[in-house]
Amino acid sequence: MDPDEWKKLSDENATVRILEGGKKIVAKEESFYDSEILKNITADWQKATRVLSNTLHRMKIKTGDVFLMWRMKHLINSGRIETMGNVDGGWKEFDVRKPGSQSENIQINDEVLNA
Repeated sequence: MDPDEWKKLSDENATVRILEGGKKIVAKEESFYDSEILKNITADWQKATRVLSNTLHRMKIKTGDVFLMWRMKHLINSGRIETMGNVDGGWKEFDVRKPGSQSENIQINDEVLNA
């Protein structure tokens, strides 16, 4: 690697770096993969590990599962993902969904429907 390029990367001290063709490495913000995670969150409850697995398989620029789960927890803390279960436990111990995706019971002519 070119010493000037190495100095630039060291000075940036970025959390995420990606290879942009050839030998060009660029720094990205920590939230770079957030949109990939959010694309795989649905309105229905699903296991966090399923979202993680789907994200890993569908993303074009790859990263690791630990980093994605760390970002998912940041999205949870910021209110962009709702959870059910123990987020502080293992990855298999909680479910996720889009915020405000509440299932409601609707009563129509003495029948209760789940919406």
